[in-house]
Amino acid sequence: MQSVPVVVVQASLHNCESCGQPLEGFLAQHVCQACGWPQKLVTRALVTEPGEDYFSALGVPRKFLQDRAELEKNFYAVSRLLHPDRFTTAPLQAQRQSLERMSFLNEAYRTLRDPEARCLFILRLEGVSTDPQGSQSIPMELAEDWFDLQDQEDQENLEKPQIDQFELKLRSFREKSAQNIAKIEEGLDGLVDHSQSVPRTTLLQELLKAIHVQSYLKSLEKDVERLKAKVFTR
Repeated sequence: MQSVPVVVVQASLHNCESCGQPLEGFLAQHVCQACGWPQKLVTRALVTEPGEDYFSALGVPRKFLQDRAELEKNFYAVSRLLHPDRFTTAPLQAQRQSLERMSFLNEAYRTLRDPEARCLFILRLEGVSTDPQGSQSIPMELAEDWFDLQDQEDQENLEKPQIDQFELKLRSFREKSAQNIAKIEEGLDGLVDHSQSVPRTTLLQELLKAIHVQSYLKSLEKDVERLKAKVFTR
């Protein structure tokens, strides 16, 4: 029987800062279920640090591939707990902490529901620098065709079929790039609880490179659109 990776989420072991009751579950880390006090937000920048991150805030496992329905369900569950109307008569400290948590929650939801933003967040959380400096160069498979288009445009003899052909090649390359990213992410999710022959750090670096390539391809698509507008509006 094929083994299936299992993500174990440990229950919170700390207590409410107001009433001292144990905080059990991801909802309680936001608002104590016993006394209704919003807990102080302590975030972390790396997985090796104590504190909360976007995944723990939304009660989902730290994975590249996420269930959007679960993200949405958990987001609205916490949003109801932190709604400002619940704290209009509460002490200023409680009001401030609820607003801080709500702001953090909104940021977490915006990030985790976007595949690229979620990927970059995990990379940073695991200590991988996501600085694209030095990585923004056209893939070799597209370079010759792209430079030829620019040369033809400079000579003012660029034709629409040439651009259309390049766009088809670019679209195909982007699809392959997206498939490569999905494959690496799936492999990394499988490494959360299981050791494999390929080191996790190696896969993370491969993923970062693939993300930079995909980002550049998106910018190249915009360059092609500008080229089309320039050529066909003469």
